[in-house]
Amino acid sequence: SPIIMSMFIASGQRFLSRTTLTSPRNLASRCVRSVSSLTTANNVLVNHVIPHRTSTTLLSFLPSSLSSSSSSQFLAIRNPVGGILARSFASKKHKAVIRQSKGFRGRSKNCFRIAIRRLHKSWQHAYKGRKIKKREWRKLWIIKVQAAVRQYNWSYSRFIHALSHTNVTLNRKSLANLAHYEPFSMKAVVDTVVALQNQQKVAQLMKSSA
Repeated sequence: SPIIMSMFIASGQRFLSRTTLTSPRNLASRCVRSVSSLTTANNVLVNHVIPHRTSTTLLSFLPSSLSSSSSSQFLAIRNPVGGILARSFASKKHKAVIRQSKGFRGRSKNCFRIAIRRLHKSWQHAYKGRKIKKREWRKLWIIKVQAAVRQYNWSYSRFIHALSHTNVTLNRKSLANLAHYEPFSMKAVVDTVVALQNQQKVAQLMKSSA
């Protein structure tokens, strides 16, 4: 009856949870990933999800009363193809992790448990690397600008301070490109800064004298 069958499933679950599985029969039973039973007035629906390699082994250990055709109205194993539903390794989450860990050393590229840890660590390094990259580029721009303005008896700090008090809105990246590829344009920028600075000095002197 459905009640007896549900009691058999529940007792099997308690046995699997309390017993250390060492025999081949128990090892096959250990592969059961999920067992969900639904008792209704007429049938018992049992969903087994196990690896496909152990499906035939586990079926051989089931009682004949469960595997016979007469009990098919009570036991329904859901699989669109037939047999016991097998869960493959590559779930959607696992596929994404293995895809992103491609190229890692050793088992980090194909073992999910190791790959997920190495992938999280790689994300941390990537985040840190993006910050360091910005710092290094800024250092390079400063070196180029300083080398350019040194030719005109300017230090980098004085030139940037004077540039900030003018209407010239060139950042360090633009100034570095001008210094590297357009030295005459860079000289024009320096001359502009010098002229505007002189005008500001004259204006301050006239204002103070007045």
